[in-house]
Amino acid sequence: MPFEVLPVLDAMLELYEKPRDQARFQAYLQLLGGGTKADLAVPVLHFNPMAKEPFVAKLRDLVQLKAEGIAAQTLRQLNLARSVGSDEPLYRVALNLADDLQGGWTNRYTTDYANKFNIGPLLKRGFCTPLFWAGEDYTPALVQQRVLAQAWRTRYRAQHPQPRTVAEHLAQERFVTEQISERIDLEQPVDDELWMRYQVVQHATDTPTLLTFFYGDAAAQQLGYQTWGNWPAEAGFRLAQIPDYQARPTSRKTRLK
Repeated sequence: MPFEVLPVLDAMLELYEKPRDQARFQAYLQLLGGGTKADLAVPVLHFNPMAKEPFVAKLRDLVQLKAEGIAAQTLRQLNLARSVGSDEPLYRVALNLADDLQGGWTNRYTTDYANKFNIGPLLKRGFCTPLFWAGEDYTPALVQQRVLAQAWRTRYRAQHPQPRTVAEHLAQERFVTEQISERIDLEQPVDDELWMRYQVVQHATDTPTLLTFFYGDAAAQQLGYQTWGNWPAEAGFRLAQIPDYQARPTSRKTRLK
């Protein structure tokens, strides 16, 4: 399936030039619908329409970096690397910026989860939304990595149903890791506790288990779920980055590279 960039950043900057009032919110809704009665014409769902200036400054950083140009070049290379049939659907890629600075619009954990796993409605409309955060710094490498990761999630989900269990969620992220050759270097080793916890919860489908397993006790505490006792942040994603996690013995410790 081919991908192309759907530019949205300049339109969002123009939106934020309006006073932070109900008129701006209505303009945001008009943008979502493309000025028509369409339910979703421009996928800018993760933007906070009432964001304050610190968020807008970070959006300017993305624009000055020419993030959409970097995304376009990344997607051209991805399209060329695969044989694309003429009957394959086109996916339009819109960079989204979520407000984790001074806005009450966005929860970091639930938003990230939705953008990675609850993407079926977007796929049906031909959209792909790489997600960035106002609280992080941007580089060309980060833009490339986020765009590639979300494109590969889109390809995976085009052929797989909505993940339900922990194991199904992990399989999706393991596929993404394999495609983009993403590896992380951890200060602390991932020991048997991570693997053994996965064996216990791999068939679970409830939201508290899913979010705690992937995002750690910090997410559980913030969302009012029972914590697991110093369960590390991003633990589930770390397991997905272990090349042989499914065959990993429970009596061996390893360090991710």
